[in-house]
Amino acid sequence: SAGTTIESEKILTKKELVDVMDWASGLDLELQRIEECEAPNEAYAGGEEYVFDINDGEETFSYIWIDNYYIVKGGKWYLVNNPTLPPVDM
Repeated sequence: SAGTTIESEKILTKKELVDVMDWASGLDLELQRIEECEAPNEAYAGGEEYVFDINDGEETFSYIWIDNYYIVKGGKWYLVNNPTLPPVDM
């Protein structure tokens, strides 16, 4: 059965952006040695993803749940050792 992806976009207020940056800086990240072709999202279907695009691409990163929570930034995958959902109401 095909999964459905629900995408919604939200422009964050300055306060929400500060909250997200504080949240992101508090995450305990562990760099994973994952080749692009071995990325977990290639192996798993489903999960959830938050994509943050700050100042029109000045900084971008994704927060992804597949088998664990990951931050993906600049093509590098980081396992999140203390996952919590971002402080964003969707």
